[in-house]
Amino acid sequence: MSDIEKQIIEAYVFLRKNNQSIPDSTLDYIKHAALNYNKLQAENAELKKQNQWISGLVNGHSDWVIGEKAIAINFESDEPYAFEIEWDGDCWCSIGGEEFTHWMPLPTPPEGE
Repeated sequence: MSDIEKQIIEAYVFLRKNNQSIPDSTLDYIKHAALNYNKLQAENAELKKQNQWISGLVNGHSDWVIGEKAIAINFESDEPYAFEIEWDGDCWCSIGGEEFTHWMPLPTPPEGE
């Protein structure tokens, strides 16, 4: 257990013993957060990694499918805006002909309900 987890658990125990005005649901939430701290930190790091702009053009990647789409932006533009690009089998192409400096894969769509 990390130091932060220990501190949160100690705070939880203290509050549980000494402060009856805090609802049990709030104390239970604090306990749950402490017990899941490392897992949540790892999930957060993975999400940040997935949502980073990739600098430059990348060509010849074997995992991409022809027609696969991504988001691109030209950060050197006076008015940067995001737009769609598409993998043509050799490189990422801007459908409207815009130049771009950075791109990122589209996020994974949510699972159906």
